[in-house]
Amino acid sequence: TYAMGVSGSAVVGYYVDSNGDDHGFVFNVNGTSYATLNDPSGVGATYATGISGTSVVGYYVDGSGNNHGFVSDIKGTFYTSMDDPSGVGATYALGVSGSDIVGYYVDGAGNSDGFLYNGNTYDTVEYPVGVDTTYALGVSGGNIAGYYIDSDGNNHGFLYNGITYASLDDPLGVGSTYATGISGVNVVGYFVDSGGNNHGFFYNGANYTTLNDPSGVGSTYAMGVSGSTVVGYYVDTDG
Repeated sequence: TYAMGVSGSAVVGYYVDSNGDDHGFVFNVNGTSYATLNDPSGVGATYATGISGTSVVGYYVDGSGNNHGFVSDIKGTFYTSMDDPSGVGATYALGVSGSDIVGYYVDGAGNSDGFLYNGNTYDTVEYPVGVDTTYALGVSGGNIAGYYIDSDGNNHGFLYNGITYASLDDPLGVGSTYATGISGVNVVGYFVDSGGNNHGFFYNGANYTTLNDPSGVGSTYAMGVSGSTVVGYYVDTDG
């Protein structure tokens, strides 16, 4: 089970069933319960990754193995596909704030580029010194968080305010910091330490706080944030 996004008291993510199929979910849709989200065009794989109010975004895999973004309501009563026109068989919607949706697509050369969709048009989000690889994962107001890969193959988080990009690197990370969610000035994600272990982080614009689920054994991933509430997942002793 992977918790990926949070808005108010509602959490979205995805789980793997006993047949190995992936399904999206929303928790607290009725106050205390889980509801499964399956895009009707998805064949065994739907991933819910972000939520804002009653809007849920994610992606699904079609019968040809291609990935498409989607936007749905919180109860799964409608699904609308999203395909960045620059994408070739792969569009991933990952974060939402109001009418703004972010994610990434894969172009004809196999490169990954972030996007911002405002309900009418797609704009590319690409870190200026990345190596053809930028992932936009979270959006809040006019700010976008994600990560890029540099020329040395290292991963760095970033914050984009619509004008300028700023790199985000947890001081405890060794070559890899991933920003995955944003709410106001608060950014969450995870980093890899010198021992190869993964730790979540919470960044308030000035300081980084490490997040380690006490049940996690070397791996905690912070994926979404709403105000000061953080969701994510950890790996237990059984893997």
